[in-house]
This record gives sequence, C-alpha cells and structure tokens, in this order.
Amino acid sequence: MRIRKGMYEAMTTSITTITRTEGAAMEELQPQLLNRLDSVQGHLAGVRRMVTSGASPSELIQQVRALRGALYRVEELLVREGLRTCLQQAPQKPRQQTLESLMSLLHVKT
Repeated sequence: MRIRKGMYEAMTTSITTITRTEGAAMEELQPQLLNRLDSVQGHLAGVRRMVTSGASPSELIQQVRALRGALYRVEELLVREGLRTCLQQAPQKPRQQTLESLMSLLHVKT
C-alpha cells in the first residue's frame, strides 16, 4: 500500500466538492467525515514517525492496518450517503441513469 503525500488535502477537497453538489445531507455528514479524516491524518503521521524511528515491520503493519481501517470508514460514509442520494433521486431519473449512477458509485464496470 503506497501512501501519497497530500492524501488528506485531496480527500478534504473531494469532500468539499461533494458537499457543494449533494447539498444539505452532505453538510450534515461533513463533520463526521472531517473527524474520520483527522483520524486518517493521525495514523499517517504515526506511520511516518515510526518509519523514521526504525520501527519493526510488525509494528508498522499494525499501524498501516489502522490507517486502512480509518480510510475504509471514510469510504463507507461516502458510499452510504451516495447510495441514499442516488435512491432518493431515482424516481426523477430514467432507470438506466440510476443504474449507471449506482454502478459508478460502487466502481462496478458495466
């Protein structure tokens, strides 16, 4: 798993963009997302410190797994909100467009 510098900033920018497009529901979710991103940032900083200090592979693996879990929880919140929004908008959209939106959200190739 390669961790890129600036990941936190990129995710924060994405959340801000989503907030603008999805409206009030995302505004309610934003504090939870930012809290989770703070957790991600903390885990990432921990991994960086451990690498610099020469931590053992098993210690690093444990911290990387915590980082992966924190990222998973961010993704889970976003997917849940995306599904809710997509299904709420489904009655106003053609069925194929709703299906494509769901597949895109879940990264499924059609």
